[in-house]
Amino acid sequence: MSRWTDSLYKLSKEYQLRGKKKKNGKEEKDKEPPKENKYKAKRTALGFPSQLEERVYGELLLLAKAGHLNNIERYPTVHLVGKLRWKVDFRVYDVQLGQTVYCEAKGCEDGRFTAIKQAWSGCGPGLLRIYKGSKDRVWIAEEIEGKK
Repeated sequence: MSRWTDSLYKLSKEYQLRGKKKKNGKEEKDKEPPKENKYKAKRTALGFPSQLEERVYGELLLLAKAGHLNNIERYPTVHLVGKLRWKVDFRVYDVQLGQTVYCEAKGCEDGRFTAIKQAWSGCGPGLLRIYKGSKDRVWIAEEIEGKK
């Protein structure tokens, strides 16, 4: 692992262990079966389906450590129009804005995501930040405000 991945892994473990329950003196571990990525990308060292998503998580952790964000949650389900449900990459509480912000790392957009963006502007539960970039650099490409 690189130095970046090592430090991100330690920071991630510190953040994840804060709310873990202990069973018989041992920490409970979340067991998720590995899923194959539809674009044939390999899972990262931290278990993310893409390097971009891992990098966004690292940025969110750094912002949380600096006190700008709270409560980073991975893969919350959001109910949109009718039966349209979507698992967003992250849900965080932005201290500066005073509201919940949903974050999505997108390398390439498909037709379903275009429909989700349109539905989000009409009935999304909050602000949606779409991150673009590569494994080396990440930026906020778009922000979509949901209903108030």
